[in-house]
Amino acid sequence: MDERLLRNVKYYREKANLTPEELSKRLGKKSDYIEKFEADELVRHPSIRVIFDIADELGISIKDLFSNEER
Repeated sequence: MDERLLRNVKYYREKANLTPEELSKRLGKKSDYIEKFEADELVRHPSIRVIFDIADELGISIKDLFSNEER
């Protein structure tokens, strides 16, 4: 999966003071979903709908999730 996406989900999740479990729950996923997502350990890549839902839950844009800014 795209390294920028993995890095930025973790960055913005932490900035929002959410644990991986909390964000997973908000997305309606299993409690370890975001932990596996950030570690690039998901069996299947997430759908674009899940990516949009993550951005919505974090209060950011899709563009932010794919930003090249160093974190």
